[in-house]
Amino acid sequence: MQTSFDRGIAAFTWLMIKFMVIMVSVVFLIVGLTKHDWKEAFLFALSVSVGLTPEMLPMIVTVNLSKGRSRCRRRR
Repeated sequence: MQTSFDRGIAAFTWLMIKFMVIMVSVVFLIVGLTKHDWKEAFLFALSVSVGLTPEMLPMIVTVNLSKGRSRCRRRR
């Protein structure tokens, strides 16, 4: 049984995944259309996706710490 907090974390996770997919797609299209080199556009978009992951780690850690705190509070 999922609590509202679990549903909130799941919604936040999907929001982050959607954001990353949109950003990588936009970067891929912009670089591909301006440079006309789709291989370079793909590699650059891939590097953007790899770079976005560490930028999102503080949000992931904060959400997980909050979830752990709520579990500890329930168990006292």
